[in-house]
Amino acid sequence: MTYLEMIIGGVIAQAYSYMERTGRMDSFERFPYLHVLSERLKAGHGRETEPSAREGAGCCEWAERGMEQEEYERTEERYKRILNRLSGGADDPVLETAVGLAVTTALVEEFAAYLHYYTGRRATIQLAFEMCGVFCPGYAEVTKKCKALGQILYVEKKNPLNYADMEAGHELFSYLAGCEPPEKMGVERFFCENALQPMYVRDTLAGQGAELLAQDGIILHVCGRGGRRFLVKHIAKRMKRDALIVQSSLFFGDGHEDQDEKLIRMIHEAFLYSCIICIYEEVQKKEKDGKEETAACLLRAARLCSEKGIPVIICTESAEKGMEGTAGAGGKQGADASAVGAPDRWRVVFMELTPLSREERKQVWHGLVKEDEWNEDIERCSTLCKMNAGEIARAVEQWRNRCGISQCEREESLSEICCRILCGNQRQPLGTVLIPRVGIADLIVPEQVKRTLQEICCGALMGYRIYEEWGLEKQYPYGKNISLLLAGPPGTGKTMTAHVLAHEIGMPLYQVDLSRMIDKYIGETEKHLDQVFAFAEKGNVVLFFDEADALFGKRGEVTEGRDRYANMEVSYLLQRIEQYDGIVILATNFYRHIDKAFLRRMKYVLKYQEPDGELRRKIWESCLAQTIPREKIDLPYLAEQFAFSGGVIKNVIQSACISAVYEERPLCMEHVLRAVRMEYEKLERSISPQMWGEYGYLMDESLR
Repeated sequence: MTYLEMIIGGVIAQAYSYMERTGRMDSFERFPYLHVLSERLKAGHGRETEPSAREGAGCCEWAERGMEQEEYERTEERYKRILNRLSGGADDPVLETAVGLAVTTALVEEFAAYLHYYTGRRATIQLAFEMCGVFCPGYAEVTKKCKALGQILYVEKKNPLNYADMEAGHELFSYLAGCEPPEKMGVERFFCENALQPMYVRDTLAGQGAELLAQDGIILHVCGRGGRRFLVKHIAKRMKRDALIVQSSLFFGDGHEDQDEKLIRMIHEAFLYSCIICIYEEVQKKEKDGKEETAACLLRAARLCSEKGIPVIICTESAEKGMEGTAGAGGKQGADASAVGAPDRWRVVFMELTPLSREERKQVWHGLVKEDEWNEDIERCSTLCKMNAGEIARAVEQWRNRCGISQCEREESLSEICCRILCGNQRQPLGTVLIPRVGIADLIVPEQVKRTLQEICCGALMGYRIYEEWGLEKQYPYGKNISLLLAGPPGTGKTMTAHVLAHEIGMPLYQVDLSRMIDKYIGETEKHLDQVFAFAEKGNVVLFFDEADALFGKRGEVTEGRDRYANMEVSYLLQRIEQYDGIVILATNFYRHIDKAFLRRMKYVLKYQEPDGELRRKIWESCLAQTIPREKIDLPYLAEQFAFSGGVIKNVIQSACISAVYEERPLCMEHVLRAVRMEYEKLERSISPQMWGEYGYLMDESLR
């Protein structure tokens, strides 16, 4: 006989005795199954008398017949532990009888019908009181008992509570049987005995959170981006309790009843397995349902947990509207436990996770890779990649998986991995993220320009020193971005410079598509701009506006309605660029068209000119790779004779190579000169026989 069978036998016998005492004699006559079951269980008990539930609970000698002692003792120990926790360690026959009634009605359907036939209801707290000899209990005592029973039973919402049905569910029986907690969609179970990565920064927050949750009626609200659930796990580990980490979407049902039913299941599991509950906000759900609705739903769920005595934590990206009026005064990195305007029985305490500083990111990187033979530049990663601890851990894990692959075979660099983690699966229709493959050695520009570009790279990688070590933080509270304007004729290397800078700094390049950025509808362009800057800030990329004069043009006099809104777009851009804390590059062919206010905000302005003969010769040499099969090419002649920009020279080489492949011949001067002629015609420049000089014989009559 199992321990639950013993409980069932005791409850049935106790109910039969109660019916007889209240004048309902021979109550088993209409329910023969209960009579047979009672006799069988009585025989299993090895006693001739009908014991009460409380008497039966102490008769362990019955368990030795036909069952394993270990299973019996486990169920008995867990059952008694529940009763002890519900009653606060006291001997409470009413609670014990109520739990027994709920368990028996759930497992024996005819007993539920038996109670309904004679009392009009199933298991209720009123029946438990009456079976214990109290026929008119005080309502305060009824409420107290129902609140305690609600931690493990489904208690019907009934007025008055005396006659609310009580029902035992799957969670209770799984616990008593010693089974693993039932899995639920959208719920992560953290076991406190499991190994957990240490908190390399802000470890004191876990201790503060554990101390707060040890107090009655405290709801801890962890807000901020990055590391919220990780902090929850450390708080649970400090409290030596498991944690149920629940998606907020589980509580967005058709109505409050649906939400409560899901939450009550969580509460039962949390109580039985001594867990804390964490409800974390899903960003997509918040955007869909609105901030106020999300805040109200999360707060309502948290209050229900707190009222049932379960420690509860809310995790959101920000302190939601709708929580402030009932929340405690919170602060960064730990919170004041005082509550302003909160009800006496519970209060919300805020704990804000601010973004990690560069030094904190460096500590996390070092902590995660200290056991590896790490060859990457930790200083560069911690400076450039503004990641939280969880994102850094994912980057390290993914990079570690590639350590056995040679550098040339690796699909991604560490910076590319970081960018992908930061951007996630975010769709970005307003631009393209590019991984530059050209370095500063590939850029052929005057030495002065190259030095400026090297200084810009140094500023991106080491600029923190002037704020942290040289003490300029107070003088520059905002506007710390690196902004560069590239101006000059087409083909002089502006776009290539943007790629070179991103490559040298070690960041992806986010090139904005102006055709999709500018919208004819008022206000839409500003929305697009906000999306672009938000993506660049999150993805940690170099932001690049090509043909920038289309957006950053001069504001003009307002002569019609459209002018006013065009000026507003430019004003918004001015404000947003100053707030942007990253690297932004603008390129334009029309320097004079750029608004002067933008020029003031540009840290660097580089004006590109058409290359002179010496630079042109270097560009020709760099474009003619050694791998190209070719005859002798007269580079000094080409550089002196044709005043082309670098972009045009690249076009000439490409066209000449295609012509050579078509003729199945090595590249020669004839192919190059034909491509030069095509560029002249495209640029609408005049062509004369004299311009070919000593190579005129190569140009036949059809090409002259």
